[in-house]
This record gives sequence, C-alpha cells and structure tokens, in this order.
Amino acid sequence: MEKMETQLNNMEDAIDEVRQTAEGNKERLKKMESLEDDVIRIEIEMKKLQTAKAEMEDRSKRNNLVFRGVREDENETWEETEQKVKSLLSEKMNITDDIEFERVHRMSTGTRASANSTGRPIVAMCSKYKDKEKILSKGKNLRGTDIFVEQQFSMETNFIRKKLFGKRKELVQQGIRAFVNYKKIVAYEDGTKKTYVYDEATDCVIRQGRTR
Repeated sequence: MEKMETQLNNMEDAIDEVRQTAEGNKERLKKMESLEDDVIRIEIEMKKLQTAKAEMEDRSKRNNLVFRGVREDENETWEETEQKVKSLLSEKMNITDDIEFERVHRMSTGTRASANSTGRPIVAMCSKYKDKEKILSKGKNLRGTDIFVEQQFSMETNFIRKKLFGKRKELVQQGIRAFVNYKKIVAYEDGTKKTYVYDEATDCVIRQGRTR
C-alpha cells in the first residue's frame, strides 16, 4: 500500500512537472510569436525605407542619361568624354541644339575598352530636364548602331524595369501595344487600357486588379 502511495505521489509530482513545463513552453511560444511579429514589422519598415531611398535616388538622377557603346580611349579625360557625347548628338542623333551638361564622365565600375568591349558606359548630367527628354526622344536615331541611350535610375528601379521590359516584349509579340513608364507597363488590349506592375512576392509582372 505504501509502495502504491509512493508511486502515486511520484506520478503526481511528474504530472505537476509536465504542467509546469507546458506552461513554460506556452510562455516561450508567446514570446516567439511576439518576436516573429516584430521581425515581420521590421522587414516591412525596411522595405518601405528601401523603396523611399530608391525613389529619392531616382529623383536625384532625373536629369541623368547613360550612353552605352561609345568607345573609350586609353587615359580618356572628362573633357574628351563630353566631346564624344556632343559629337554623337549632332552626328548620329541629329540634335543641333546646344545641349549643356553639368557633368559627363565614365562610370567608375565596369570593363574598360578592349577587343571585346567598347569600354565603360558614360553618365551625362543634363543642365535642363527638357534637354534630357529631347535626347531620349531622339534615341531612335541610334537604331542600327551599337550605341544606345537611356535614363539613369537606381539599382532597385533598374531591376524592376528589366522585369517590365521582359513582360513588354511578351505583350508586343502578342500584338498588344505596350510601353514602359517608369515602374509600370501601360498596355492597350482590345481598346482597353491595362497596367502591369512588378510583384515582389511572386517575382513576376502582374496586371493590376488581377488576383495572384
């Protein structure tokens, strides 16, 4: 009898210990869930900050153009780089206006000129926004050459636009008129205007208003 009582007491002690462990686990689980919520909140805030930073960088570069395919000479100076751009505007792009630049230089990173490369891209900061727009509008005159010009954006925006241009190519192949406008695609399907945007969650370009 005493042996059974001892066993019962031991079992009750074991049950109490299990209950205490379970209560402790519940508390730890609550703390873990709270930490997970904090991590999600911080990730959302970080994403907002990254987006704001990219948009701020895009605004700071609103007058900047990038020329790719312009041959780089050895020990080329900034003055020589600028002259190459101005010659390109008049000789290849049929721009006779006197375009003023705040600064023209080669990118600090990239492959220098070699047998397999024309050299680093050129960044040209226009003094006037309307001049930048004029140059972009004449970009079609570079067709048939190895040179092209585009507006400079932040790395984040360039990533999104690369995805958008891939989707635009698909739409055009389907006979749909579409063009990329900053970080979205404007398309006209069956006479109806549709907008496509990049969706980070799926890493795909989706049509706005359509569920995933």
